[in-house]
Amino acid sequence: MKHDLTLDHVKKEARDLLRGLERRDPEALRRCHAIEPLTDLSNTNLLYARFIIARERGFSSWRKLKEHIENLRS
Repeated sequence: MKHDLTLDHVKKEARDLLRGLERRDPEALRRCHAIEPLTDLSNTNLLYARFIIARERGFSSWRKLKEHIENLRS
């Protein structure tokens, strides 16, 4: 895990992922299917995008990722 990781960075990444899903971007769809192969991606939201970002980084939830980043800062 990088120590220059910030909450703003991962929030932006989640928004970018959500925009990709809304556009049906193949890379965004691949990232989600890699984490949850059977998920219906026809109605995604920011909470789902944040969940995917957290899982890609090895965390079980967005809350766990956020806590990790906050602990890096303190």
